[in-house]
Amino acid sequence: MYRDFIIYYGITEIKSDMGLFFENLETKKYLQFRKEAQSFYFRDESEYYAGKAMCSIDFRLDEFIFIQKRRYSKMQEAFSIIGGYMQLTSNIFSLISFLSNRIFPELKILKGIFDYIIKSFYFKIFFNLI
Repeated sequence: MYRDFIIYYGITEIKSDMGLFFENLETKKYLQFRKEAQSFYFRDESEYYAGKAMCSIDFRLDEFIFIQKRRYSKMQEAFSIIGGYMQLTSNIFSLISFLSNRIFPELKILKGIFDYIIKSFYFKIFFNLI
């Protein structure tokens, strides 16, 4: 029996954006295990007794380079998201206060008018009785 091992490795390039405010790419290359292949062959006894190899291990480098890019959120993106949420809540509360400011003063005016009419009605009744 003759056993053949083929172990495939490949190069992986990792690009990490490490900047807090601006893009700052940091590149690292790694050797990465990809896959393995095994095969068995039957041989004659004569090859075995002749001292030929019983096992073969080959290391092969893959011809493709995988590039992996890691990107993190920048501070200005975080500030813009937070600012967007703050602007949204500000607009909602502005709308609520605008509506309440338009409705409640009119109710106060109407209440004041009708309250004045009722007071003057009681005032007339009180002085007419005396």
